[in-house]
Amino acid sequence: MRYLRNLLLLLPLCFLISCSSTGYGLLMIESPSGKKLYFRREVRGMNYDSLSLSKDSNYCSKPDPQTSLIFHSIGPHPFYKFNGEELHIYTMSDVTKPPKLVNGIELVLHKLTNQQSIGMKEKYREMGLQSADVPIIKGSWCF
Repeated sequence: MRYLRNLLLLLPLCFLISCSSTGYGLLMIESPSGKKLYFRREVRGMNYDSLSLSKDSNYCSKPDPQTSLIFHSIGPHPFYKFNGEELHIYTMSDVTKPPKLVNGIELVLHKLTNQQSIGMKEKYREMGLQSADVPIIKGSWCF
C-alpha cells in the first residue's frame, strides 16, 4: 500500500518531466500572391521528430491528411521554392499530396535519393531553394 501511495505521488512529476521534453516549431512561408503556409514541427525525445506543411498555424493541432502535407520519416529537412503559385518540395520522405492544401497553390513533389539530398544540402541556396529547417520555439507547449 505504501508503494502504491509513493507511486501516485510521483506520477504528476513524471508527467511534467515527459511533457517538458516535447518541443514545437513553426516556420511560415508565403507564396508570391501572399498565401501563407506553415511548416509545423513536433519533437519528443531522441527518436520522434514530425514535420507537416499546413495552412493551419496552430502547432498544437494534429495535422489533417486532407489539408496537410505530412512527412513520414525522420531525416534531412526538405527544401522548397515557389515558382509562381507552384510550391516545389524536395524531400527524401514519403509524402502524399493532400487533396485540399490551399486553393490556388499547386504542390509539386520531388522525391530525392540520399545522394541527391546530400548534394542539395551543400548548394541549395545556389539552386534558389530554401531549407525547411524548423527551429523549436523555446518554452512552447501544448495540452
